[in-house]
Amino acid sequence: GDKQTLSAWLQDSLREVSKKHDDYLREFGVNVRQPPYNAKGNGRDANKADDLIAIQKAIDDAYILKRPVVFPQGFYYVSDSLVLPPNITLIGCNYYWTGPGTPDKWECTIDSAASKVFVGKTLGTASSNFTCVLNMSNLCFNGKTNTLFDFFHLSASNIRECMIYNFDIVLKGTMGMVSEIHHNHFLNIKTSVLTTKLGTVKAAMTDSKIHHNYISGVAQGTSVL
Repeated sequence: GDKQTLSAWLQDSLREVSKKHDDYLREFGVNVRQPPYNAKGNGRDANKADDLIAIQKAIDDAYILKRPVVFPQGFYYVSDSLVLPPNITLIGCNYYWTGPGTPDKWECTIDSAASKVFVGKTLGTASSNFTCVLNMSNLCFNGKTNTLFDFFHLSASNIRECMIYNFDIVLKGTMGMVSEIHHNHFLNIKTSVLTTKLGTVKAAMTDSKIHHNYISGVAQGTSVL
């Protein structure tokens, strides 16, 4: 969609409300950099740490505590897939909107060496996707991999204001219950933002929308909705 649909003053007002809401969640959420998790966030250093265990523990605890997972400024390197529970909120610290820009301007990035960045607690398959209620915002994902979400059914989910780049596929699965993927920047997506075994994109998006995303640097023939 066209991000200019809303007037500039309204975009600014909505962004400020969103920022205040996210600041509140950060104060009371599970912070991956604080004890007992102690993620380093030094993924661009020569002697970078593997933050996989720290982030996974934060996700697991946040699910039990019913709190969001908070990612302060940093580049988080993970060597394997992160496992998501059925209901989780992930919040970064980026406040660049989804217009033209480069990923190095984003202050909170997850660099993954896994072929699938996120998998479900019960592994999904082509015939049975893992159902997850996911709220995710203000994060940057550097894929260098195949898939961001592998065999997920996103239910009542919201993915917004993220930078997602260097992936073959963003979501392998389906969406439902008024899920939305909006106001993100997709960069260098090789195959598809959404791919499904259901035969049509419409069948994969029951009562859901992918809209107002900025898309650049995609390969010819890429399905970007």
